[in-house]
Amino acid sequence: MGIIELICVFKRRFWFMFFISICFSGLIIFIAMYLVKPTYEYTVQVMVGISNNVEKGEISSKVDENRQLATSITDIIQSPHIAEEVSEQLNLNQSGYELLKLLSVKNRENSQVISITVKNSDAHLTKAIAFAIAKQSINNFREYANDQLIYILNDSNSNREANLIFPKPVFVIIISLILGIFAGIGMTLFRESIDDRIYNIDEIEQLGIPILGRVRLKMKNNKKWKYYKLLSLEEIDEEIGIVKKK
Repeated sequence: MGIIELICVFKRRFWFMFFISICFSGLIIFIAMYLVKPTYEYTVQVMVGISNNVEKGEISSKVDENRQLATSITDIIQSPHIAEEVSEQLNLNQSGYELLKLLSVKNRENSQVISITVKNSDAHLTKAIAFAIAKQSINNFREYANDQLIYILNDSNSNREANLIFPKPVFVIIISLILGIFAGIGMTLFRESIDDRIYNIDEIEQLGIPILGRVRLKMKNNKKWKYYKLLSLEEIDEEIGIVKKK
């Protein structure tokens, strides 16, 4: 099928393609916005600080020590033991290992700040889990290391809620429209491939059928597209006779 023929197909079946595209896009938007569980994200930052009593000459060594502490507390945050305690504290129906799947911890190289990110389908619970893990990790670390220079940068009483990362309405609409257009084009080409009707003389010639004559049928409902009827020799003679009589 050439480009010109393809354009003719799209013109002929424009409203069919438009209907399929709109329906498919609407279906995707409905599923994404109402049937798929949303995903929220909340990040809590933990700081490993420097004591104010440290002399200037000891700052460099203290910074290195705090970086080591940051690495250690990162491992503690990701331990199943902490996750189990948080799950019991918040009365969650999840095991520690299941809770760890919602958690990601980042500590950039040479940084004393640890970022604890939690993703969940409940906005309030996402925030609660993030703060609970941070507090529980710090408390457990202080029991063993007796280090008071670790604290949470975020305020648990702030009004900032978890961020919605999926579904994003604008993103969903754009993707659904793109997929809807492709679905409309695909269904249009599929319908064209199973349609055995003949719309022009060229299609008859491509079949290798000799054309002895043609009769333009009366159009119904002012349709733009013409349908051609193949006639036998007898039918042609009959049509010619009718015309002569008129």
